[in-house]
Amino acid sequence: MNEPAPEHKPGSRPHLLRGMFAAVAVAAAVVWIVISPFGAPSEDAINEQPMFPEILGRQAVVLDDDANRAYWADGAAESPPRVLRWVEALSRIGIRANTIASIGEWQDELLVLPHSYCLSVEDVELILEGMETGNGVLFVGPVGVRDSDANWIGWNRFHAIVGSTNLREYSGLETMFLVVSGAGPIGSASMAGHRISLLQREGQWGIAGLPGAAYWADYDRKAFPSDDEFHAAAVGTRGSGRFVWVGFDPDLAAGSYESQDAFDEHLADLVGWGLSAPATEVALYPGGRQNALIVAMDTEWQFENAVYLGDLLRSRGLRGGFMCVNEWATENATLVRSLAEYHDIGSHSEDHTVFVGQPRRTQATRLRLSSTGLAELSGQSILGFRPPEERYDENTLAALRETGFTYVLGGEATAVGLPVLLHASEADTLEPLVLIPRIQRDDLYLVNQEQLADDELAAGWRNDWEAVRRHRGIHYVSVHSTWVTGPDKAALLGQFLDEVPLDDIWVPGPNALATWWSGRSRIRTELRGSADGESVLTIHNEGSEAVEDLGVWAVFEGNPGSVRMAGDGATVTGPDDRGAYLFLIEELAPRDSLGIQVQTGGR
Repeated sequence: MNEPAPEHKPGSRPHLLRGMFAAVAVAAAVVWIVISPFGAPSEDAINEQPMFPEILGRQAVVLDDDANRAYWADGAAESPPRVLRWVEALSRIGIRANTIASIGEWQDELLVLPHSYCLSVEDVELILEGMETGNGVLFVGPVGVRDSDANWIGWNRFHAIVGSTNLREYSGLETMFLVVSGAGPIGSASMAGHRISLLQREGQWGIAGLPGAAYWADYDRKAFPSDDEFHAAAVGTRGSGRFVWVGFDPDLAAGSYESQDAFDEHLADLVGWGLSAPATEVALYPGGRQNALIVAMDTEWQFENAVYLGDLLRSRGLRGGFMCVNEWATENATLVRSLAEYHDIGSHSEDHTVFVGQPRRTQATRLRLSSTGLAELSGQSILGFRPPEERYDENTLAALRETGFTYVLGGEATAVGLPVLLHASEADTLEPLVLIPRIQRDDLYLVNQEQLADDELAAGWRNDWEAVRRHRGIHYVSVHSTWVTGPDKAALLGQFLDEVPLDDIWVPGPNALATWWSGRSRIRTELRGSADGESVLTIHNEGSEAVEDLGVWAVFEGNPGSVRMAGDGATVTGPDDRGAYLFLIEELAPRDSLGIQVQTGGR
């Protein structure tokens, strides 16, 4: 990429917002410009925003200097909208944000550079020096590609500032989706796979060469464009400081309340990283694995075909889930018992009719009938429910809790690609159900809707796997007994399994996945600094069950190049390319705590 940065000045920019997207974007911009203080939030405003206590009241400064004001606003006396957007967004998440007229005014706050194309040599030196000594920077777009007189300097200068290897502009897109990556900063993994719908604007950017915190995608979370090395947000370290790079503006999430809330949470994660505070997070999967995969069958009509999938998974040492309809399971009792020796048995209802709209008592009766019957056939406790047609309502969830189920498999589409805890609305003391979402295409969709031939199915599953891999979510391979009609059909799934790196993936049955996610949600971590350069990492299990093979990520102030532990309670690896360390604990008993003393080394 050797062309000058496109001229995106307000007066020359093409008008690309159309229809409803245009109306929503303009209305949102007008409202924010009218109501926003564009300065430090009031005490009342801060008190109303307890969502992100780790950054509440911290300081940020947004560059609004003459060089960039002249470039973007043709010498206007007022701050350009791109500056005001960032002041407002930071204030909204609880940051005390003000503007500064030069980099020289920056002290130890988070420095925000909103499309600051124009930087002098002295500006660049101050930015690099500030990061080296421990300050944080949030870069927006291709920063520093022009000098203070707006003369083109080049992409290499930008790459030298942030340590990136490539940059790309995406223009003229009808819609944009921002997907949070589980490879991002500590704190974002809780949102891994969250799809945030953004409004359209010309000139979104992607970056390569840094740890990705989010990526541009289509509705199905597939990277857009198709080459997946580019990220919509990325993080890095330089010396004792941390920085964030983003290729988007904060007003684009105005399309819906859900997108705005998710955007704010993601922004808070990124800002927290840039503020260089010590932080911890429980790893997504046992042993710190990066991805997970489950295979489950809707075992209904043509029930006898379950044997082919069962044998395939058993031959590979994998545990599957067979969600059974009692009407056909009772006619195949011997097969159910055989499957239960190696796989999880769950309910797909007693007769495959939908639950939505039925009274709670009726749904509870049906669920109890199904779980009791399947427990007798399989010798297992029935923990999981796969709703017929993937449809359920609040009465279904209440009935599931009442009848002893612990998870829902599939269910309606969710914005996130990880399991979700469904808390009871009527009482906080009830155990939450675990929803294991299916965001991938199942076998019937690939065959009937996509009309893929048999020799194309493995590629279809693999394409969905690649989308899930980027955000480290759950890849849920869903098949039906009406499709796996023989060993040749099962072999097609085997071809897909041959093409993914199973050694690096956690492949549990759905029972174990739900149990893990429930136990993981009860782990609390804290990282505190102490005297003599030591830190204490505390890990507490608030649950009633032990959690095994537990991983905890931690980043330390100053980005140390090495750490040493006192004691034998854990092992540690790292740092990774974010500067994060992974602490592994074999088992943490219920209600137990582990305190790990950590001595940090220098850079």
